[in-house]
Amino acid sequence: GRGGAGITGKLPSFAENTELHLLDLSSNTMTGTIPSDFLSGVKGDRFEMEVDISFNGFTGTVPAELNRFSKMKLTAIRTEITKVDEALCEMRDWWNGEVGIVA
Repeated sequence: GRGGAGITGKLPSFAENTELHLLDLSSNTMTGTIPSDFLSGVKGDRFEMEVDISFNGFTGTVPAELNRFSKMKLTAIRTEITKVDEALCEMRDWWNGEVGIVA
């Protein structure tokens, strides 16, 4: 489903969700940083990972550990995230190679 479910608190790792490939947590009141083990239990790289954490109070850096996904669309509009780890800026199949570009 779409975001806006009234979810509060910190972002869980979702490490136990091995088949997850679409996660929409947009438009909630979640806070904190993206944990380094975020989505660590997802098996394989068969699908493009799509994550939307927009319109929340997340802070900090998008962690380098997400480079385990060769294809990802991570949307973080209107958050307090201040940096994308440099290792992720080299991911050619993330957002068609436009990671870190600010429009």
